[in-house]
Amino acid sequence: IPHGVRDVTLISDAKSKLQIEDKKVILLCGYFRPTKNFHKIVDIFPRVCKEFDNVILLIAGKSRGLQFVDYQREFFEAINASPANDHILVLRGQFPQKTFDTIVSASDIVVLPYTMGGQSGIMAQCYAFTKPMVTSDLFAFQISLEHSKGGLICRNDDEYVENILKLLRDESLHMEYQN
Repeated sequence: IPHGVRDVTLISDAKSKLQIEDKKVILLCGYFRPTKNFHKIVDIFPRVCKEFDNVILLIAGKSRGLQFVDYQREFFEAINASPANDHILVLRGQFPQKTFDTIVSASDIVVLPYTMGGQSGIMAQCYAFTKPMVTSDLFAFQISLEHSKGGLICRNDDEYVENILKLLRDESLHMEYQN
């Protein structure tokens, strides 16, 4: 893992601890800022819910001081107004390591729709926890996923929906991307 990551242990009862057992969990994780582009996934998530009733969008993260207050307000307003709001779970805060590990362990797919970046600590954690990823087409993400075979790359909203649904529907494909 080029970014570097600690040795981790998957928490087997993570979904139970988060009270989301029997759910397919799509994770957005990190700081709430515009370059993470989390709002894109909130916007398309109702399309995923039309295909899967037992799916949860788990959003876990925090703001970084007083940065991007307007973006965060709009982001949380979009969550509250989403027709899929009852399928969205938000966990806010700076999580202790065990809680973070539980959150990542509970996920089935991690989505990284970033618009900027050269590397990602969350991506490194996904590799460590062998979580399939659906990412934007940032050059660094393309190189990383081509090398690792850890997920699928998206260029637009339709590809995000298609790739998320592919991984939810096809267990063998899902396992193939668990690097």
